[in-house]
Amino acid sequence: VGVAASFVALLVGLYVFSGSIVGPAPSPFQLPPPANSTGSASPVSPDGTWTAGSGSQAGFRVAESFLTQSGTIVGRTNAVTGSLVIAQNEISSGSFQVDLTKLTVAGKTNASLQQLLETDKYPTATVSLSNHIALTSIPSNGQSVSLKVNGSLTIHGITRPVTFDFTASYDGSVVQGTGSA
Repeated sequence: VGVAASFVALLVGLYVFSGSIVGPAPSPFQLPPPANSTGSASPVSPDGTWTAGSGSQAGFRVAESFLTQSGTIVGRTNAVTGSLVIAQNEISSGSFQVDLTKLTVAGKTNASLQQLLETDKYPTATVSLSNHIALTSIPSNGQSVSLKVNGSLTIHGITRPVTFDFTASYDGSVVQGTGSA
């Protein structure tokens, strides 16, 4: 009876523990709703160098299942730097760095994740565009463009080619974008 009770207690404990690991996941990144239109008949050119601003985020989503529980583990950080260059309706270059030492899961630093990623040796991940991206037109206020973008991802000292689903908007003064690979 003692062995059976211990086994049941272990299963209940694992079930409760697995629920605390997976937990509810925040929504995927999305573009914010468009700001009020400036009323401009033709869009202002976005030509220039655009840097990652305050509020920029990067993260990951991983489907997870443990025992009978399943969900999505989400890590995020605001420690994003980098820039994108736009000239004559073309994104000519772009590179963004993410400080992995600032990555949190459920709002908390995760020592196991830091150890797994070896952030003491490889503290950053870098996403770079591989080629120019021609824009057929500049989106009007409230509109967005969706593109497939080729690039590279460097993490843990290893660089791999990636294709991103990228969505961007421009309101005449701010470029906003979200992508996933």
